[in-house]
Amino acid sequence: MRIIDIEIEEFGKLSDFALTPGRGITLIEGENESGKSTLLAFIRFMLYGFPRKGAVLDGDEREKRLSWRSRRASGCLTVEHEGATYRIFRKCVARGGAARESTLDELSVLRLPQGEELDLAGKTPGEYFLGFPVELYEGSLCLSQLNADRVCSGGMGEAVGDLLCAGDATLSAEEAEAKLQNARRDLQHLKGRGGRIAELEDALSTLNDALSHAKEDGAQLSELRGDLKRYRDQIRERRETLQTVTDALERTEIRRTLGLFEDCAKARAEADRCRITVENVGRQAAEELPDRELISRITLALRDLSVARERVALLTPEADRLSMVRHDEKLLNGAKKTEEWGGAEAVIATAAKSEKRVKRRRGWGILLLLLTLCCAVATYLLSAWRVYLIPATFALGAWDFVTWIAVLRARRHRKKLFGALGAPRNAMLRTYLEQCKREAEAYTRCEEQRAANEAALQEAREVQSGAMERLRTELQATGQESLCESPEQVAAYLETMNRRRTELQAALSEATVAFERANGVVQTLSAHLQHVNEQELRLRLAKIPENEESPDTLKKQQSFLEQSIAGLERKRAEVERAESALAATSRDPILLERERISVTEELAAARHRLAALQMALEAMEQASHDLRQGVTPGLRQEAAALFAELTDGAHGELHLGADFSMTVVADGVPRPIRHFSVGCRDAAYLSLRLALLSVVSGTKPPLLLDEAFAHMDDGRAENLLNVLQNYCKEGGQCLLLTCHQREGELLAGDSTVKRVVLSRE
Repeated sequence: MRIIDIEIEEFGKLSDFALTPGRGITLIEGENESGKSTLLAFIRFMLYGFPRKGAVLDGDEREKRLSWRSRRASGCLTVEHEGATYRIFRKCVARGGAARESTLDELSVLRLPQGEELDLAGKTPGEYFLGFPVELYEGSLCLSQLNADRVCSGGMGEAVGDLLCAGDATLSAEEAEAKLQNARRDLQHLKGRGGRIAELEDALSTLNDALSHAKEDGAQLSELRGDLKRYRDQIRERRETLQTVTDALERTEIRRTLGLFEDCAKARAEADRCRITVENVGRQAAEELPDRELISRITLALRDLSVARERVALLTPEADRLSMVRHDEKLLNGAKKTEEWGGAEAVIATAAKSEKRVKRRRGWGILLLLLTLCCAVATYLLSAWRVYLIPATFALGAWDFVTWIAVLRARRHRKKLFGALGAPRNAMLRTYLEQCKREAEAYTRCEEQRAANEAALQEAREVQSGAMERLRTELQATGQESLCESPEQVAAYLETMNRRRTELQAALSEATVAFERANGVVQTLSAHLQHVNEQELRLRLAKIPENEESPDTLKKQQSFLEQSIAGLERKRAEVERAESALAATSRDPILLERERISVTEELAAARHRLAALQMALEAMEQASHDLRQGVTPGLRQEAAALFAELTDGAHGELHLGADFSMTVVADGVPRPIRHFSVGCRDAAYLSLRLALLSVVSGTKPPLLLDEAFAHMDDGRAENLLNVLQNYCKEGGQCLLLTCHQREGELLAGDSTVKRVVLSRE
């Protein structure tokens, strides 16, 4: 296979990128973060897709390579394979949120120029075009500085072995051996018990046991069927005896039913007699007794009359007592005046004010009198001042006279106040006013009681008159109006009517109970005999023969026979179930014998076939051993020669183990490759990769090398470039990715080398 064109729509940091590699070495130069590793990952994505989630090689590869803007990876790869051109389209789109993100992978391969889609038969494009599984691709074709030692990883030897056995016709003996081993394993396992022969042996043993059990089951079935026939005969005989006993009991039952017909006729006659008695008592009650509502109304009116009379008799003495009560008119008048003048406090305040006025004016009068006397004495003694003192004396005397006139008027006003209240002259006014108040309250209460008593007495008399009128009206309906004047006679009349009513009610109740009882018996018997034909019973009785045994004896016989039949039925059912179960599980000995013969013949054929397979396996194992002994030395020799060429023989001979572990003989001592420098290890790994391609592939697939010269000096780098140039001259293709100038300088004189420069932008 050869890569023709690389077109990237979106992949990691690259978008809208196109590259056409040369037929030989294509040197792709660029600084770090320019997209070299992304380009290498895109080729792997187009050939094998992303590693599945959770795989060892997955890491964060999917997360790194999906476009950072649109969360998708897409592009196409044009390749040449066996003279035809193919175009590989692949797209991976992330869906869902960050918490539950999933991817959709779409792949199509078209054959150019027709454009028809190629069926890969379940393979990846890398497996179809290169013939390599992804493990072998990572360990041989694609070399990165970070995974140079993947050629020696676990599973690499197995992948190479699978590829050799699947694609190399010279090694088809191993595949044939595997198929023979599978065929032998199907017949008989090496360890433990299993395979078709063991199954046939188990089946034969099972058939022998089943044949023995079938014969025993046949004998047991014959015995069970005999027991079943015997139980059925016993059940039939006892059922016939039970039928005879049942007929005898039926005769007894028919006689009892006919007796019920006679009892029903007697009950009907008794019901008719009781019904006539009920009608007679009811008619007598209607004739002798007034209406029940009328008696109730008379009783109610009599009770109201009695209550009204008692109330009148109770209220009359109280009215007489209240009419005899007398009150002090003087105190009542004082209370009235007090209320007119604003109450006791206002009167007391007025009296106090008047007393105060009298005392004040009397004091002024005494003072003026003393001054007048003083002026008179001064006039007599002081003759020089008489001109002034005489007018002053007369003025003071006049003022004193007026003052005493005012005192007299104030005393007269106070006396008039006490006289209006009716109070004694020297009485304490507050105490007197309290007496007036109490007398007024007593008078008010007495008047209220007298008015209430008179109203109640008037109401009781009206009720008494109304009750008397209702009683007279109700007694007119009974013709006993003359009894109205004497409530005692009315009460005696009511007692007589009630006693008579009680007697008639008792007679009516007794007759009604008897009628209900007789009618209930009639209804019960009629319901029981509703669908019974008396004539048919008598005809049936005539057909049943007489039986002298008592009903108790017949019932005991019937019970015994029923229990006996039930026991026989249970035994019969158990035998039937056992017979059915045995018949369902038992097998026909003839069919089992035929099957046993068939299994015996198949077992003999399988044993003959196992012997033949064992012989073929022994021969194939020897052939496979010889085949591997011929291939492995060639792989070791090719890897050792390439290692010597790359290192200019600076190290010892390279040895390769069966699991691709490498050792280098230094100073006559084999040492593991990890004991040497990084450059030496890279040379060993690259030698093994190229040797693998030479052995396992008939063509020259493209080599993808990313920083493969990073740990090599100039001499080894030049040797490696010579090896790669020879590889390309033989028809191979190589994509060499680097961030250094050395490889370009070493290849400057080669016109077959195509150089491509990548930038970070």
